[in-house]
Amino acid sequence: MKKRYGTKAIHSGEHPEWFNQAVTGDISPSTTYVIPNAKSLEGWDGYIYSRISNPTRKSLEEKIASLDDCESAIALSSGMAAVSVGLMSCLSAGDMIIAQNSLYGGTYDLVVNVLPKFGIKTLFVPKEKLYDLSWAPKEAKVAYIETPSNPTLGITDIRATCTAAHGRDMLVVADNSFATSYLQKPANLGVDLVLYSATKFMAGHSDCLAGAITGRKDLVEKAYRLMTQFGSPLDPFSCFLLARGLKTLELRMNKAQSTAMEIARFLANHPKVSRVFYPGLWNSPERELALTQMKGWGGMVTFEMKGGFEGASALFDNLQLIFRAGSLGGIESCISIPVLMSHHHLDEAALKEADITSGMLRFSVGIEDNSDLIEDLTQALDKVK
Repeated sequence: MKKRYGTKAIHSGEHPEWFNQAVTGDISPSTTYVIPNAKSLEGWDGYIYSRISNPTRKSLEEKIASLDDCESAIALSSGMAAVSVGLMSCLSAGDMIIAQNSLYGGTYDLVVNVLPKFGIKTLFVPKEKLYDLSWAPKEAKVAYIETPSNPTLGITDIRATCTAAHGRDMLVVADNSFATSYLQKPANLGVDLVLYSATKFMAGHSDCLAGAITGRKDLVEKAYRLMTQFGSPLDPFSCFLLARGLKTLELRMNKAQSTAMEIARFLANHPKVSRVFYPGLWNSPERELALTQMKGWGGMVTFEMKGGFEGASALFDNLQLIFRAGSLGGIESCISIPVLMSHHHLDEAALKEADITSGMLRFSVGIEDNSDLIEDLTQALDKVK
């Protein structure tokens, strides 16, 4: 029987026989495991050391792979561990990444300030240039995309990027953190490696740092080997928390995106707001493309205040219910100022290319009552001069 997403989120990767028939898998904190005898080590595929494999992590990885419609997945210690391992497993000194110019600030810092030390360069381009890569230098090995992008929620055409990149023997690596596998399955659209900050919507409770990589089995295997050498697998307790969070991802995302649409419409009609970024809005330039590769609009809303930084700061400071916090994807609503928080690494030129302004606010919509969130925004907006 073919299982649907919500069913797979609950049942995939669950092995009661591993854990004394427990309905909920146990947390296995052991760092090492007993070997029966020397002869058994010939062709041994059991557990030896938890950096290499762990039953709690294996159960989680099966669940993540199933939800992404992939053969394999690995769980890592953070989203940036996933980005670092994912990219470095595909690249060598002398190679180049061609990346869209709207990316998470931590990823930008990695490719601009860290990877060059290993001989890996990055060329930033508008996302539309990824749809025809006939111009790409021969050293370009990876096309890197993030869709929806952080924080402007730009939608990159995944199919077009994959067609162009594969025609140049390039790999496509995609950050799918904002959409999650519930709303978008990049591997089914041609992406070679899919990366996640699982800390966000996947875990969903702001209590678990985690990352994940899925995609082509051979590439995930390369990433796995690098992960074990870097020492960045996800610990067993965090594996338990992430697996638990995934079981309610569909429910949480449906609530968050329903509220996000209502909030986006409210903000779009407010006189103190100059722009609203949300692909579900009827006038969004991203809407039609999003419809071809996503099954929903997501739980993030970004907007720009007419008063610039002063207006954004005034709203930020006067919120009473919505948390002023830098992360996203939790059950509680959080708001941030990208130029001071998630994207503080970017210089003025990079911010301009990414269309990130000082008056911009990134709103991660939680699962609180819609009316309470709008009331909080209303009273804060009323205090903006």
